[in-house]
Amino acid sequence: MKSAPDLGKSRCRIQIEPKPEGTFRVHDSTRWDTRLAVTTNGNNVIAHAGAATLRLTADRAGLTKALSDTLRREDFTPGHDRGRVLVDAAVMMADGGNTLRAIDVLRHHSDLLGEVASPATLCRALGEIDAACLDDLDAARARVRQRVWNLIVARHGRIPAAEVPSGDLGEQIVLRVDAHFIEATSNKELAQRLRGRFGHHPIAVFCDNTRECLAVQLRRGGAGANDADDHIRVLTRAVTQIPPHWRRNLLITVDGAGATHKLLDWIAAWYYLQGIAADLIAWLKLLGCKGHLARAEPRTLQFQIFHTPATLTRGGRRRWLNLPPDWPWSTHIQAIFDLLFALPVPT
Repeated sequence: MKSAPDLGKSRCRIQIEPKPEGTFRVHDSTRWDTRLAVTTNGNNVIAHAGAATLRLTADRAGLTKALSDTLRREDFTPGHDRGRVLVDAAVMMADGGNTLRAIDVLRHHSDLLGEVASPATLCRALGEIDAACLDDLDAARARVRQRVWNLIVARHGRIPAAEVPSGDLGEQIVLRVDAHFIEATSNKELAQRLRGRFGHHPIAVFCDNTRECLAVQLRRGGAGANDADDHIRVLTRAVTQIPPHWRRNLLITVDGAGATHKLLDWIAAWYYLQGIAADLIAWLKLLGCKGHLARAEPRTLQFQIFHTPATLTRGGRRRWLNLPPDWPWSTHIQAIFDLLFALPVPT
């Protein structure tokens, strides 16, 4: 009997009974699990190690500090810094999580990330954000975006051009307004029916050049796709997100012409974080990725980068995040970390 190589303290072993033949027979192809045992004794395993690139992007961009400064209150000192909580929630969303409890994926990595807020703490943090606070967060994100766009220009020489079938639009900045429907299962969340569907009908503005989400607005499910007032409000917020130097040459494309306010604010804050998550993915691609990853869709990044497992060890007064050598994208992930570590630390 032959066992797999020693995996350290994980106590995970795979034992495979050797076959007398040189190759497996066809009917033996389903016997890979022979004498396989599964335990929960693994130590120092980081399941979604690649998601740390998103957190590092937020920190080096200055987003974490900007949100922390904006949400700081003189009359209240929370156990978890609120800027850190919101950034971790956005990282969780970019990593594929879509519920409050999904933050536990990051909490599992406390040896790497430090203490991460619980689902209950995240819920409280969202409840503290009202409409006025969202305006302040918009202003903070605009300041951070100015820094990020300068970093993009420093790396690429210019802001990426928006692509069209015949080529690209050069230095023109393209804003795309998109009203889309999100299914819901409860009318307690201001969901309504629209053309046989039940849910919300939010509106968002994306920058085609950078793939950033510049502004979002939660709307009732019955809101029309062609509501001019809604378009004007969200576009006004989006334009203020564009650094002043690049506002001179804009092209805007548009498709088509009983709950409490506190609950609405909570849902709006959750949807607002999805916009931040989209920004983190866009910034990671522009500041840390090369080759096919710089053009990859979010699901590709989740599969190849964010969900990569690793082990965490200590030695030489450092912590070492050890990526699996046989993972096809380990060298790409290491290169991403190197580029992000090389970014100037925000002051």
